[in-house]
Amino acid sequence: MPTKAEWRTLQTYVNDEATKLIDENAHSGYTYTNETGFSALFAGFRIYYNGSFTSLGFYAYFWSSTEGSSHYASIVTLYYNYSNVYFINYYEDFGFNVRCLKD
Repeated sequence: MPTKAEWRTLQTYVNDEATKLIDENAHSGYTYTNETGFSALFAGFRIYYNGSFTSLGFYAYFWSSTEGSSHYASIVTLYYNYSNVYFINYYEDFGFNVRCLKD
């Protein structure tokens, strides 16, 4: 799983333009180029306390292997209507997407 620094490298590579990472058909009414072939989809996430899923079709969250603070990890966030790549710390019990990185 990529570290936050490795995610930052990808962010720099796409010049902080999330549209280059998002699948062309991820959300109707918006234009995404997916120039990198990363093909992110807005899969949302799983809520830890009840197991339900939320944000389907609107947000993509990806784990990094970097801890943010006690019980929190740094995650990468892509929003359907924002053009930037965002990093936030989130509670580790939530269920986010995993993207592997070939060394």
